[in-house]
Amino acid sequence: MQATKKTKVIKPFNAVIFGGDGDLAMRKIYPAICKRFLDGQLNVDFSVYACTMTDAKHATFKDEVRQFILDSISYKFDSKA
Repeated sequence: MQATKKTKVIKPFNAVIFGGDGDLAMRKIYPAICKRFLDGQLNVDFSVYACTMTDAKHATFKDEVRQFILDSISYKFDSKA
């Protein structure tokens, strides 16, 4: 008997990242979520909420995360995605 690959059905979700501007979130969590999204593994509605202890502005924080992800991805992807 041959083993079959099982896949999980992901339901829409909200992810809350405590320490959202910290090193772990920037180096690991955000790039991992982005990679799963770009690979089509997160094909559901989802939101990511970052909780921080700093008073960073929303727009500035989003730009910092976006740039960090772009700098850390080592493969080609559709930039419009």
